[in-house]
Amino acid sequence: MSRSLPNLISVTTIAPDGSRRTVQPADVRGRYTFWRRVTAVVLLAVYILLPWIPINGSPAVFLDVAHRRFHILGFVLAAEDLWLGFFLVTGVAFSLFYVSALMGRVWCGWTCPYTVFLEHIYRRVERWIDGDGPARRKLEEAPWTVGKAVRRVFKHGIYLLLSAFIAHVFLSYFVSLRQLYAMMQGPPSQHWLAFGVVAFLTASLYFAFSWFREQFCIILCLWPASVCPHRRSHGQRGV
Repeated sequence: MSRSLPNLISVTTIAPDGSRRTVQPADVRGRYTFWRRVTAVVLLAVYILLPWIPINGSPAVFLDVAHRRFHILGFVLAAEDLWLGFFLVTGVAFSLFYVSALMGRVWCGWTCPYTVFLEHIYRRVERWIDGDGPARRKLEEAPWTVGKAVRRVFKHGIYLLLSAFIAHVFLSYFVSLRQLYAMMQGPPSQHWLAFGVVAFLTASLYFAFSWFREQFCIILCLWPASVCPHRRSHGQRGV
């Protein structure tokens, strides 16, 4: 199958017949790659550990929507204080524009949560099970065998577990770890809303990171379109 070069007109991960072209990147090494992975490990540790760290009797970050109290690193904000969030979000947005203009796609490549989860968790699992890029392409083109089926089931089973774990950690920011643990011990009928949120997030994460992958950045993410004038002028969110 011939592969077209990247361009500003079409999405090159989609073949002319509409089929998906799976991207199988090689595992590269180098100084910047090393520090990129260190950054990802730090960000993942922050995401997982924040609900565990107590500050003034509450988790470091606890968005208690039920009681309209938002605990952020020892500060407690009521619902009436949410106007401060406008300035926070605006400041973060301008900071991202400034950093992108000064240093390029640092956000997308180093600190975007989607990139961190995809490149440093799911693709690490895939490399561990299926091998590097050439080995994965060879396995993808190979006929179905018992060994290939076992690998696929094992890999996607791990993907589901990882997706469920990430979803539960996300929910703990809103209900606290103690309440989350209590919910996990009871039947889903006692907390349908929380169960539905976790189920939806698990399914969405599994779909995004097991199949959709880089197409989210290319097709759906608005950030590349906002920082790349060529994509705006061609009506493309990503190419």
